[in-house]
Amino acid sequence: MAMVDEPLYPIAVLIDELKNDDIQLRLNSIRRLSTIARALGEERTRKELIPFLSENSDDDDEVLLAMAGELGVFIPFVGGVEHAHVLLPPLESLCTVEETCVREKAVDSLCKIGSEMRESDLVDSFVPLVKRLAAGEWFAARVSACGLFHVAYQGCTDVLKTELRSIYNQLCQDDMPMVRRAAATNLGKFATTLESSYLNAEIMTMFDDLTKDEQDSVRLLAVEGCAALGKLLEPQDCVARVLPVIVNFSQQDKSWRVRYMVANQLYELCEAVGPDCTKTDLVPAYVRLLQDNEAEVRIAAAGKVTKFCQLLNPELSIQHILPCVKDLSSDSSQHVRSALASVIMGMAPILGKDSTIEHLLPIFLSLLKDEFPDVRLNIISKLDQVNQGFTKSLAMTFVSEIGDKTFFAAAILAMRYPRRLVLAGCVSAIIVMTILSATVGWAAPNLIPRKWTHHITTLLFFGFGLWSLWDGFKQGGGGGAEELAEVEAELDSDLKTNGKATKDKVEDENKKQKRPFLTQFFSPIFLKAFSINFFGEFGDKSQLATIGLAADENPFGVVLGGIVAQLLCTTAAVIGGKSLASQISERIVALSGGMLFIIFGIQSFLTSVET
Repeated sequence: MAMVDEPLYPIAVLIDELKNDDIQLRLNSIRRLSTIARALGEERTRKELIPFLSENSDDDDEVLLAMAGELGVFIPFVGGVEHAHVLLPPLESLCTVEETCVREKAVDSLCKIGSEMRESDLVDSFVPLVKRLAAGEWFAARVSACGLFHVAYQGCTDVLKTELRSIYNQLCQDDMPMVRRAAATNLGKFATTLESSYLNAEIMTMFDDLTKDEQDSVRLLAVEGCAALGKLLEPQDCVARVLPVIVNFSQQDKSWRVRYMVANQLYELCEAVGPDCTKTDLVPAYVRLLQDNEAEVRIAAAGKVTKFCQLLNPELSIQHILPCVKDLSSDSSQHVRSALASVIMGMAPILGKDSTIEHLLPIFLSLLKDEFPDVRLNIISKLDQVNQGFTKSLAMTFVSEIGDKTFFAAAILAMRYPRRLVLAGCVSAIIVMTILSATVGWAAPNLIPRKWTHHITTLLFFGFGLWSLWDGFKQGGGGGAEELAEVEAELDSDLKTNGKATKDKVEDENKKQKRPFLTQFFSPIFLKAFSINFFGEFGDKSQLATIGLAADENPFGVVLGGIVAQLLCTTAAVIGGKSLASQISERIVALSGGMLFIIFGIQSFLTSVET
């Protein structure tokens, strides 16, 4: 059997495999195009491989889809951007096939190639390709052309730009609804490349034509791009050209799908028109959508209620939006209630504490008792914000307090005084301190921008982590015993200063235990345990961490986690006493605590402010 000539071997193998009846074999061959191109070299790839692919556009959709994707990253294999134009013919053929996903992938690849081409090549090769597609007899070519104008327009001469705008206007008025839909979808992209002088004169004229189309699928796609167009226009032009269309759609359009799209896009338009028009025009339009006859429209509007209220002041939200939210909480459609349940918790920080308790809490509790499980699940699933703050606060406070001076102080006091009074004093102190710290952290975002509190919290995590690691590396193996001895010496010194012996104290307190339970909380032992823990926590890592965490997480979860962690540590100290305290390695605690702070710092750094 004669051997195939070595230089022709790769292309011969490709031809054989592409003619094979097995579709998987043909797919594998297309996915190895880059390997074949390397074997052929740049020149033979341009002269042999690309022309062969141009002629091989009659295959199964899976093969053509793979080919369209491969060609989009093929510029390095044909010799760089100066030869990028040779990739256009096969992709142009793929833009005319009937299968939508193949056309979309071919258009995407053409956009990638066109964005890298030189301006001269764009004018000589890319723009003529767009013109040919836009003038194609088959609708598929014209649909594909709509997605290429924003690439072709850049770098053209004024004459060509005028011609391209005229062609796009013709596509917006095409006889085929599919072409008009494609024109409506890509109008926003095309508008971003145009000079501002043509936005009002030509683009908005096209927009008006599309919003008046008889096909609701065209109108809803025009609405989908209205927010992008509004941001390109001056505020007064947006109010004059875009706002009336949206308001009209929200109340008069006969298609629920168009109103559904308006409900999805309305909050984005608020930023473009400004607060005054939002209050006078968009708020009534949004209220109408919340009260729409179609459940699908109410679902879309309910899902955006938190985002919309973020753009309003609390008074407007309480006056106009909350009554509708209350009605939606008892809506006849379970899907409407489910959509509302998924976002209603986000309204709490917008309305504030008092309004949340007065207006939002009854709605929240009503949804929590809903007969449909999806509604209840959506309410409960949003408690992850509370859970995240609880987990972080619990972990950080626990590793910060184990082996801390207040921990040893509680252990020593429990050995000398009744445990019940010591535990009560210590727990009361940590509850008050945790609530105060979390309150400071919660108030910080109201005084400082949210972005800065997030960054400050991240820096605090890293700072505390490095601080704890440094303390751990400095300490020796007997850190726990030394800390215990130090605290015990301080307490003994304090007792001597007061001129009372430990034995006398115990005897006095045994007598006081015969008093009623509540009066014991005014005893010196309770006050001593309270003051040691309360003032011992000032400036401590756990207090500063609680402040920073409450500024970046749900404060209720932070308070709950901090109190539980402090309660666990204090209870262990009071019950375990000296034996537990003397066995704890402060060095290990400091190192593990430092690592935990660093981990939370990395997580906070990688989390966006909005999240």
